Amino acid sequence: MNSDWVVAVIAAASALLGSGITGWFSRGAGVRQAEAAAKAGSEQAQALIQTVSETLAEQRRQQSWTVRRDVYAQFLAAASGGTIDETTSSGLMAVSTRRSVFSESEIRRAFQLVRLEGPDEAAARARELTNLLLRHMPEINQRPGIPSGTARELSAAMEAFVHAARRALGR
Repeated sequence: MNSDWVVAVIAAASALLGSGITGWFSRGAGVRQAEAAAKAGSEQAQALIQTVSETLAEQRRQQSWTVRRDVYAQFLAAASGGTIDETTSSGLMAVSTRRSVFSESEIRRAFQLVRLEGPDEAAARARELTNLLLRHMPEINQRPGIPSGTARELSAAMEAFVHAARRALGR
């Protein structure tokens, strides 16, 4: 009977030792698996954060582009002036004419918006056009039609601003 006990103890010890070794290796594999899962989860989270950041940055760029384009359009509208119809009568005849009218306050306000939105090149071209308009505004607003020399200057300054604005907008 003594040998039966020895065999039973050896078998039990072998089973326990085998279970312990298997458990140890299983635990090691489980830890490695958990670490790999954590790393993969972290990488996925980082990728998601990067995607969201890039999307938000693109939305900010698009919004900034839209605001800048609108500011440039407002400046061009102010710099293009409005038109009014005038009717003058001389004797029995009434004569209708259209003439350009520029609003100093609209031009200055629109210029300040361009200055605020930038960039410096567009603001510099807007300043040149604004200064030109303000310098010639009395003669433009008092007569129908713009004198040809002034019209050429204004046209060149307007084109320079449009060119700078397009460059700023990436076009």
